[in-house]
Amino acid sequence: MFRGNSVMVINTGTVLALSCPYCGKLNFHAISFFAFSGKKSLCFDCDCGQGTITITRMKSNRFVLKTGCIMCETNHIYYFNYKMLFAHQV
Repeated sequence: MFRGNSVMVINTGTVLALSCPYCGKLNFHAISFFAFSGKKSLCFDCDCGQGTITITRMKSNRFVLKTGCIMCETNHIYYFNYKMLFAHQV
């Protein structure tokens, strides 16, 4: 979108950094808002083959992140809206 000589940029991507709950390796997962086009959920795996996180898009651009915990060995669920998930700083 152009406004005079300036350009308005809308951030549609972010990177998640997570430790694998199985092997402990730090994984980086790049995600884009457009990756949810036609999909309800995205799943990411570690290089060891185990799943590290599932991100589900809900109504009104809300997101649910479900990930295993390397410390307590249970699953944790986090809720984010679009602005929180795709903010420049988290």
